[in-house]
Amino acid sequence: MQRGAQKVDLRMGLQTTRALEEPGAVVAGPFHPAFGALVTSAIYLDMAIALCESARASGFPRRKSLTFIVSPADLFHFNGPRKTNIASLKERFEPADLHATADTSLPRWTLILITGSRGVKTDRSGQITELRRKEVADLMLRCLS
Repeated sequence: MQRGAQKVDLRMGLQTTRALEEPGAVVAGPFHPAFGALVTSAIYLDMAIALCESARASGFPRRKSLTFIVSPADLFHFNGPRKTNIASLKERFEPADLHATADTSLPRWTLILITGSRGVKTDRSGQITELRRKEVADLMLRCLS
């Protein structure tokens, strides 16, 4: 991209370099050293909210414990910076308890919510599916034992 006679690089979520920290290096738009991580955490919060709302609409018990299961590589992003996603979910849905755990068998960008003996699952596509009771039982044994 050109800005007058000057070449301009567009970047998002890449490693910060000394050149980026120079005055005038960032021409426009948001800049944060962890911008990519912040975006990923916001996406995970949106996914978790969608699962909680879907579970409520499907008659899942209210005020129960909520257990979220993600890939180990995504657990940090699910929790959010300084666990802000966890705090936001607790404030919004008021569960009796809220846990987040990892399952190595899950692919990246997959999020599962288990409450009681029922579970729902989503991924980046936004499609939400209810889990069979056997799937929920297997997950509980694998992740919470």
